[in-house]
Amino acid sequence: MTNERFVRWQGQTISQLSTALALFSGLSVAGLGFLFSLLRDASFKPTGVLALLFLLAVLSLLVASISGSAAVVTRLLDFRLTAQKVRSTNDEPLTFFGTDSSEYGRVTWRLFWTLLISFSIGILLSSAVVGIFYLGSIFCAIGS
Repeated sequence: MTNERFVRWQGQTISQLSTALALFSGLSVAGLGFLFSLLRDASFKPTGVLALLFLLAVLSLLVASISGSAAVVTRLLDFRLTAQKVRSTNDEPLTFFGTDSSEYGRVTWRLFWTLLISFSIGILLSSAVVGIFYLGSIFCAIGS
């Protein structure tokens, strides 16, 4: 009974991680697209601290996108090794690129947390830059 519950919850965890990776990876790429579209706007020219924060936002979202892609690859390698281990009749450890299944699992979770943290930083910074830049433009328009 306990083993069945573990297998069921392990399946839930795998499913939830897949969903979260897809969601945050997609949002990271969308955030990058939005920031690059702002650069094409002739009226959007942040300077000073806003330009630095904008650059940090782009870099954070780029790190998030790369981390998400890498996490998907390590999960696939983990699944492949696990499937080979289940099919195998001998007890020798299986590795791929010199790394076993459990290490790929740990790397996947590290990449997921890197994705989540860098995505959060990128969204906060880009929201601050866009908010300050356009609110400043609105206040300048009201004052004149």
